[in-house]
Amino acid sequence: MDDQAVVKDAKDTEGTSRLVFPTVRFGEVTVAANTLLHFPRGMVGFPKAQRFVFLHDEGVPGPVFWMQSVDDPALSFLVCEPMPFFPDYEIELEAIEQTLLGIRNDDDALVCVILVVPEDPKKITANLRGPVVINTETRTGIQLVLAGDQYPVKAPLLTREKETVGEGGEACSS
Repeated sequence: MDDQAVVKDAKDTEGTSRLVFPTVRFGEVTVAANTLLHFPRGMVGFPKAQRFVFLHDEGVPGPVFWMQSVDDPALSFLVCEPMPFFPDYEIELEAIEQTLLGIRNDDDALVCVILVVPEDPKKITANLRGPVVINTETRTGIQLVLAGDQYPVKAPLLTREKETVGEGGEACSS
């Protein structure tokens, strides 16, 4: 299969516009067209992947979800909101990024971090240096690359305290 998805437009029984596209991880997916996220710059290393949707694994509740490319069936990122795991995590958008996203106030921004799940799910890491920011109103997103070394690329998602207190990482494994 070539790396470009064939996206079909469809309508459900109520006339709502739907997108149908293939994925490697989830098979054929059908989503409401208005759930599409647009990344004008693509993602770091994937400039042509500009359209994504959020998906959840069936039966896996919690703050972790998939950001699946509509343009590349094999491309998906496991992501989560950082605040439950990193309460001090804070980023600032430059004026050009705010303009690109159309963000007028902080409430319009959804910040996610990409997770990496090794063989041992208790060793999940989060990329705090490359957050994904999405304007929840316009559904436009960008991936930032933060300068400096304030935040690591591989921050452990679970600490010993979190492992013993909460269920945390078990819902994250795939």
